[in-house]
Amino acid sequence: MSLVSGALLITLIIFSLSVFYFVNRVESAAWRGRQSEAAQNAAATVSGFILRVQDALTVISIVSSDQLAVESDELIALLQENKAILEIIRMDAAGNVVADAARDKRVLANLITIPQSQWYLQAKQGQTYVGDVQLSANDTPYLIMAIPSVDKGVVAARIQMDILWTVVNNIHFGESGEVVVINQAGNIIAHTNPEVVLTRQTLYGRPELSAILNAPNNIWSGAYKDFHNEEVVAATTRIPTTDWIVITELPQSEIGR
Repeated sequence: MSLVSGALLITLIIFSLSVFYFVNRVESAAWRGRQSEAAQNAAATVSGFILRVQDALTVISIVSSDQLAVESDELIALLQENKAILEIIRMDAAGNVVADAARDKRVLANLITIPQSQWYLQAKQGQTYVGDVQLSANDTPYLIMAIPSVDKGVVAARIQMDILWTVVNNIHFGESGEVVVINQAGNIIAHTNPEVVLTRQTLYGRPELSAILNAPNNIWSGAYKDFHNEEVVAATTRIPTTDWIVITELPQSEIGR
């Protein structure tokens, strides 16, 4: 009887462990699916923000330089319609400023720095430029976006990033999930907690960044310690029309509640 009881106990333990393992696998798969969906939704939301800015720049890029030089009211109207744009500038093929408008102190329309600026050089070569987050003199976070114009000139804008941060902060999943937007260098563009961006934290050199960059279309899921030194599970995807990547992070402790 003792042998039979022992065998039954061992069988029960093995069965219980198998059930626990199976349930845990199912729950983990379900969470990964929900997180991947959250990452895709976050990517679409951020992409919408970027597209609205790009559309505004595209409109200015196809207006003739002569018309803008005479009727710069179009730039002022654009600033009024798109609150994310702090400053916009249109240059001709020779690098001369045709027209510009700004909500605050002009930063882009500096004839001395324009020829050496990366945003100008890259757009001049026919490429879209999206820079890193910077701070203005009054501590307003911004980044520079530039595109080529139809006359081989350049259109550039300073984008007010706290508006994007608000967009990111309004993305909710789980009880305490966080959203991170990074570029290919691992620099933080946006975060649920803006202080992470302002303190220049980065994923550069971390193994999860290598895994994300090496994943097809930057679609990846895994676990690591976040900036709060908390174990999290994460899902990532590429943000359309950019080389940015969105990461959704959820505390490991919240999985399976």
